[in-house]
Amino acid sequence: MREASTLFGVTRISIMKCRLTTPAFISMSIVSRTFRTSTDLDTICECRTAPGSAAATSRSHQQHQQHQQHQQHQQHQQQHRQPKEDFMSLPRLGFIGIGLMGDPMTRRLAAAGYPLVVWNRSPDKARHAADATGAQLATSIAELVQSVDVIMLCLANTDVVQEVVMGDDGIARHARPGQRLIDLSSSDPAVTRELAALLRHDNGVSWVDAPVSGGVAGAESGSLAIMCGGSAEDVEAARPILEPMAARITHMGEVGAGQVTKICNQMLVGCAAAAIAEMVAMAEASGVDATRLCDALTGGFADSTPFRMLTPRMADRDFDAPKWHLRTLLKDLDMAVAQAQRSTSAVPMSGLAAQVMRQQVARGNGERDPAILIEGYGKA
Repeated sequence: MREASTLFGVTRISIMKCRLTTPAFISMSIVSRTFRTSTDLDTICECRTAPGSAAATSRSHQQHQQHQQHQQHQQHQQQHRQPKEDFMSLPRLGFIGIGLMGDPMTRRLAAAGYPLVVWNRSPDKARHAADATGAQLATSIAELVQSVDVIMLCLANTDVVQEVVMGDDGIARHARPGQRLIDLSSSDPAVTRELAALLRHDNGVSWVDAPVSGGVAGAESGSLAIMCGGSAEDVEAARPILEPMAARITHMGEVGAGQVTKICNQMLVGCAAAAIAEMVAMAEASGVDATRLCDALTGGFADSTPFRMLTPRMADRDFDAPKWHLRTLLKDLDMAVAQAQRSTSAVPMSGLAAQVMRQQVARGNGERDPAILIEGYGKA
């Protein structure tokens, strides 16, 4: 028996002795139950209509059409509603530092749908990034901080990070409780911990140090390796923001641990760069065509990303349009030496590589590609 009455647009249906459409075909009696539509009920219960009757066939066809229409309506609503919901749920990001790495990073974040506000010490770079991404261009750090949920830094060195955070018009003067800061710069671990503690105590702002490896190419393709320091909660909150830029995100420990890990990375890269310059110079002095070294050694134990990047440029003396700067690599090796002193750990190879690089920086080559190291050996 099937009875239906409608109240406030809701169909009330009483069913007696309906059979559930489960593999066991369990029979049960339902005294009364309220459903939004009869279609909802029909998907749960199969009433005792004669299976082969015309009425049953007609009703089954009608139910199938109603179900399809209902699904199509839901899909249509979802397609038109989702972008707004996603946009509204994304935090507003403020990005400070539009350089070799910061520019492609902002593009990746904008492509992922994040609303952006950008600021840079050199206004032209920030304006270029704003034009390319549709980001809002802030005229000051104060304006940026006051209008965003998450502050992101990608700055040249520790001194610049300190100035941006603690300066007269710095982040600390304008930040509010509940904001988050993600520092993508490669900075001194000890200073990072000090700044993070000050911001948390004075402003209620959490800090995640998230230095990156992979260079400009990695930033452009979204394939960076990002090593994070911070609480588990803060790193997990930062993860969705970092994902558009990264192939791998690793939580290394508390605040500062990401910076120590980046120093480890740069010790390997810096020592490799110095050794590659020696190797190319020795090959040339021995009468070997250095332009063929990559063909010969790629795929063997000596292969690495620095080897493939630097060897051809050193062999061709190609120092223009640098993808990274010698001064940056020297800065990282100097931090390695300082961290080694704090932790009573010997780093003789990193110290020597830093001196080789310092020699070239003293000659005015700090802004050039690290391939310039080959110039310290002349050419046969």
